[in-house]
Amino acid sequence: ESCHDTNAWSNATFNHQFNITSGKHAGFSCSSCHLNLSNLNVASCTHCHEHRKTEADDEHKSVNGYTYTNAGCIGCHPTGRKR
Repeated sequence: ESCHDTNAWSNATFNHQFNITSGKHAGFSCSSCHLNLSNLNVASCTHCHEHRKTEADDEHKSVNGYTYTNAGCIGCHPTGRKR
């Protein structure tokens, strides 16, 4: 925020790995996933998807090392897409 306008990212080169330009997460604001805007290296999935934990657990029964954590979600789904 101290270097550029975060609404339009003007005057900045921005390469976002997670798909925020199309699909279910298109158009989300930074604060939708980055709950602490002073550290944009940390994002949260479970604050929105928490109500689907049981469903996610069922879908990942055969996934070795699966954890229902933000780091676990992003580690396996860095672009937001199913594997």
